Parts: sequence; structure tokens; C-alpha cells
Amino acid sequence: MSMPSEFSEASVPLSSAFTSTVDANPEFQVHEVVRTIRSHILLLASFIAIGLVLALAVNAASTRMYSSTATIEINKEEGTSLGLNDLSGLAAQITGGEDLTTDLLTQKAVIQSGSVAANVIDRLHLATVTPYAAVANRDGRPTNDTAPGRPVLDMPPKERVRIMHLFASRLSVELIKDTRLITVTYTDSNPERAASVANMVVDSYTMQYAQARYAASAKTSAWLSDQLTDLKNRVIESQQRVADYQARTGLIGTSEAPSTGATTGSPEDSVTLNRYLELNRELTNAEVARISKEAIYRMTDTEDPDVVLGVVTSQLGIGAGASSVLSASSAEVGMLTTLRQQKSQLALQEAGLASKFGSKSPQMMQLQDEMVEVNAQIQAELRRIHDRAKSDLQLAQATEDGLSQSIAEEQQVVLRLSNGTNQFLLLQQEATSSRMLYQDLYSKLAEANVVAGIRASNITIVDPAQISSSPSLPHIYRNLLSGVLLGLFGGLVVIFAIDFLSDKLITPEQLETISRLPLLAVIPMLEDVKSKYGSYLNAKVSPLQSANGNESQSWILRHPASAGSEAFRNLRSSLLLSRARRPPKRVLITSPLNGDGKSTVCFNIAVAFALQGSKVLLLDADLRRPRLQKLTEVESISGLGSYLSSESPFVDAVQPYKYLSNLHVMPCGTIPPMPSELLGSTRFTELLDIVSQEYDFVFIDSPPILLVTDALVIAPHVDNTLIVVRSNKTTRQMFRRTIARLQGQEEAHFRLVLNGLDRRTGEYGYYYGKNQYYKEK
Repeated sequence: MSMPSEFSEASVPLSSAFTSTVDANPEFQVHEVVRTIRSHILLLASFIAIGLVLALAVNAASTRMYSSTATIEINKEEGTSLGLNDLSGLAAQITGGEDLTTDLLTQKAVIQSGSVAANVIDRLHLATVTPYAAVANRDGRPTNDTAPGRPVLDMPPKERVRIMHLFASRLSVELIKDTRLITVTYTDSNPERAASVANMVVDSYTMQYAQARYAASAKTSAWLSDQLTDLKNRVIESQQRVADYQARTGLIGTSEAPSTGATTGSPEDSVTLNRYLELNRELTNAEVARISKEAIYRMTDTEDPDVVLGVVTSQLGIGAGASSVLSASSAEVGMLTTLRQQKSQLALQEAGLASKFGSKSPQMMQLQDEMVEVNAQIQAELRRIHDRAKSDLQLAQATEDGLSQSIAEEQQVVLRLSNGTNQFLLLQQEATSSRMLYQDLYSKLAEANVVAGIRASNITIVDPAQISSSPSLPHIYRNLLSGVLLGLFGGLVVIFAIDFLSDKLITPEQLETISRLPLLAVIPMLEDVKSKYGSYLNAKVSPLQSANGNESQSWILRHPASAGSEAFRNLRSSLLLSRARRPPKRVLITSPLNGDGKSTVCFNIAVAFALQGSKVLLLDADLRRPRLQKLTEVESISGLGSYLSSESPFVDAVQPYKYLSNLHVMPCGTIPPMPSELLGSTRFTELLDIVSQEYDFVFIDSPPILLVTDALVIAPHVDNTLIVVRSNKTTRQMFRRTIARLQGQEEAHFRLVLNGLDRRTGEYGYYYGKNQYYKEK
């Protein structure tokens, strides 16, 4: 870390020592993120390892599932090779104008419907096998609710819903974009069963599709068959009357066609007969119209929107004319078409949400309410269409009855005026009309029966489902990747939560965000553990030893080539450059609380100055819990406490450091009863003046600021005050309180030292690990 080469000699105003904790520099924010991650890299690695282990456990515990897919095509029908039209009109043009996408979505919803699922479950007896079967009895046999042969729809509601939901969760129906193809995929632990179910779903759907459309045509055909039987009897009776009349009168058929109206007799007879013949033709048309209206009425009686809308494009609907309720221009047909499209879209949404949120989710319940409302509107529209069809039928019946009555009346007139030839022509015309009506209806019936067989289904199986050779679930590599990503995400969340909730100061940047006080040095954690940063364990031991061979307690003497020693040298250089005109002679070292390492820093920085050749005095002003006597290994009962109490002279209170001749130590000695008063006395001030003249540098170790007032008493009499902040121990609140305690000390020059930076967190390597110039060769 680069240190400032020179600091201003002016006092630092403590009232402006704090700054905002938010830095507008985005590079700083990125660095903070990297710093946070690096400081908890082991925790992050642990979370990733846990995620990976969980993914492996999931892969090991998951049941192997196999998927089989069948592909079908929904064909677009435009008529058969015979040129016939189905009475139901149920082909690709189901709604007369519905686009391909809506139709395919409708078919998708039908495939996913409960009726298809129930049919497949019953045909394959899935309710009796695991995992569809209910909980078995103690003897291992299935319960009565899942006994073989019992339809799933007859089971209790709870068991039925469970089986149907399990089946639906394993069934996937997808549209292939820009095609008429639909894929049906089923997933099961048994590969053979997966293929069987997928094929059976297609088969059940095709069968239901064909049955629905054939039933619509068959129903109309059955009614027309009854009508044809009546017409056939009428034709036979009319022809028999002609034959009987010929036998009685001896007349044979005239050469004039009855339809031309060419007859013999008086003009009055001709006019009367022509009027009768015209009424008879109108009656024939009225009967055809009435039969068509009745067929339409019976089709609407099915209450099936597909059947009703199918009539619109059929020959029956087209022949009914624009005034029919089932004409393409009918308002009712338009409304029913719109409602059916809405139902198809809701069915598709329901199929998608059911697998995603479940049947009890608020979205599903709202969608089901909308579906109920649309169904109610469809039924209401079907009732209106049915009522109008009934009215049209009643009107057609009244028209036919009126014409029949007119013909009966005209027939009496004809019978009175006509001669034998006219009577014969009358009977012949009646027979011809009956025969023409019979032939017309017979052709329609034959056409409907043929088309019902040809157009029973417009579904083609493109690719049946095959037995899969490899499982589709679990996705081993995807699960492993998901586990790693989940562990990474969880680790990052925990790391940043810890960092956000933690109030501890760890890095120099965190100090700089809350304080404008200069940071002189960063001291790594001094511990005898192997690290990749620095070579302090492999460094040669200093030759500076005592006579008995014991090593010095000074880190800079024990491990001179270590990173910690280099940090103390860096602190020495920063102190020498901290004042422009002259370096500080009297330096106070303190900290917020106990355990921050102030005594160790004070001892080692004094040794660093002494190694440079300066005459240095190490003064232990911590008269409560002194540490320097133990660190320096001096043996004296006299010290600063005794001197300030006037119990011993200065010469007896100062002891030389046995490893460095130019370093002297004034230990605490006997702990006095009133330390603060002694440190605030004139005798202590005079002592500082004396030692400043005799020594080049004086380093004073004082008690913590937040515990006692001793440091505040000494601070006005020194050139610099070093506040030692312990990394990952001192909190922001402690640091703020420390600065607040120093308010008003305008003459003192305050500097910061970050101590105890953990080399293993990655922070130390960031600051010192790149260029190890201090590493011993």
C-alpha cells in the first residue's frame, strides 16, 4: 500500500475528521465487492461445496425417469375426393373463420383434458400400479378404491384428484411453431409404460375426436332416415293410386310432362290445374325447407358448440339461406364463435398454470371462475340459437300447413272441374312430386353417411412414441450446475449479509470512508503460522541475542525479513515524513480498547528507530496494566510510577534494552494509586522536556482512550498521537467514540495505524503479496 510522503504540519481539526461512508467512485465500490468476497473466500467455497454435495445427493436419490414422445398432425380439410360435405361440418373449418393457432391450442387443451386422462388411466389400469395406486393395505394388496376394473371417475373425489393430478404433472403437450404438429410427451419411471401412455393418449384423443364428429353426423342421419321412410311410403301410395286409376278408367300416361302444365280440356280447367300444380311445387319446397329447419333445430338441441358451429359451413347450413340462425352472417354465430375462442384460450392458460402453480393457486381459481362464466355465456348463446331455430321451424311448419290446406281446397275445385284426364294428371303429378322429394333427401342421407366415415378424424400420427433407452430425469449436469450456482448465490448472500451487518473495521478503505485522518501503516497479524505472504518463518534469526542466548521479543529483531518487520519499517518512514520541517520527537501510541496491539506496535516501532542508529527512549505510561516491561524483559522495580511519585531518581527509572544499546526503556515500575493525576502533573511535563533533550525519539505507550483519560492527559504534550485500530476488532462505533474523546486536542497531530490485518483473508495479499521485496534471498 502506498503511503503519503509528507503530511501537513498543521493540526488536524477533529470536528472534520469524519467523512461520508458512501464513495461516489464506482471503482471503489467494485473493489469493496471484491474485497468482501476475498475476505470470505473460504466461506464462499464452503457454500459452493455444500451446493455441489446437495446436487450429488439429489442426483443419487432421484428416481430415474424416462420420457417418450408421440407426434401427431392436425390436418386441414377442404372436402373429400368425392366432393361431399359432412352434415356436421366438423373439419378444419370448425368455426368457419378460426385461425390455425386457436384451433391447435384448442386441440392441445382437449388432449390435456380430464376425459382423455381418465380414459388412458382406465385402459392401462394405471390406478393399480405404483405410484398411481392408493396406499396399500397391511397385507400389501391395493385398497378397494383402486381395485382393477374400477373406473377412475367412480373413485372417491380425493383419490380421483390425486391420480389425475399425478397423471397431468407427467404429461406435456407442446405445439411445434409454424406447423400443424403437436408433440405428446409422457414421463415415467418405467420406460415401457412411458411409451405406452404417450401412445394411448394419442389413441384416446383420436378416438374421442372421431366419435364426437361421427355422432353428430349419425344423429342427423338417423332423423333423416325416419323422414325417408315416411316419404317412401307416400311415393308408394301415390304410385299405387295412379295405377288403380288407370285400371279403372283404362287411361294410359299422356305424353306431356306433368311439370309443363300441358293439359287438355277447357281453359278454366287449365288455369285451375296450373294453379294447383304451382301450389304443389311450393308445398314440395316448403316441405324441404321445413325438413332443413327441423334438422337444424335438432342439431342445436345437442347443446354442443362444435356441432352447432359446424352446421354453418355444411351443406345444410348453406342451403338454409342467409335468414337462418346458423348462417355465416348471423349475429348469434359470431357471438358463439368469439366465446368459443375465449374458452380455448382460457383452457390453454389453465393447462399451463395447473402444472406451474397447482389447482389450488389464486391464479387457477380466478381462471376457473372465468371459465365458468364463459361456459355460462356459451350455454346462454346456445339456448338463444335453439330458441330461434325452434321459431324458424314453427314458421316453416305453419307455412307448410298453410300450403297443404290451400292444395286441399284447390284439389276439390280441380276434382269438380276436371275430366278424367286431368284427374289422371293430378295423380301423376302427386306421385312425381313425392318421388322427387324422396330422391333429394335420399341423396343427402347417402352423402352424410359417406362423409361421416371419410371425415371421422382429421388426425394423423406422424411419429408414435418409442421406448427410451436413457433417462430424461434427473438432469445430472444441470443439477450439478444448479447446485454450484445455488451454493454460490447462497454464499454471496451470507457473505454480504455478514459484511452489511458487521460493524467492524477490517481494511484501510473502511477507515478512510469514515475518517480523514492520515493512515501511516498497515501492520499484518504477527503470528507464527505458515503463510504464502512473506517468508517470516524461513527468515534467519537476528544475531542480536542476549548473553544467555535468549531471543528478543521484538518481532523486527526475531524475523527481520518478514512482512511484519517490513510494515514497522514502513511505519517508521511514514513517521519521519509526517512533518515537513522536522520529524516528531515525542510520539504517543494509544488505541480505543485493550487488545488492539498498541504496546506491541510501540515496542517494535521504537526498535525500528533504534536499528536506524537513533537514540530512543521507550516510555511505559500505561500505569494500570503495563506491558512493556514484559516485552522488553527489563528487570527493575523502579520506573515511571516511582519517578513521578518522587520515590526514585531518573537514573534508576531508565534501563537499557539488552539487545540494542541505543534503546532505553522506562517501565511502569510500581503501579501508583492515582495514574491520571501523576500523568497530568508538572513533574511528568518536565520529564518529557528532559528526555526530549537527551533522546532523539521518545515513544510513549498509554492506556486505551475509551477506558481511561490518561491518553487525553498526555496528548497535548506530544508531537504525534498514533491511534492503533485493530482490524476485525475495532468497530465503527468505537472508532467514532475514540475521535469524539479527542475533541479539543487541536495541538496534537493524530495519525492512524491499522494493526492485525489477517494474512489469510486475502486482504494482506492484496496489499503486500504482489511485490515481496522484503523476502530474504
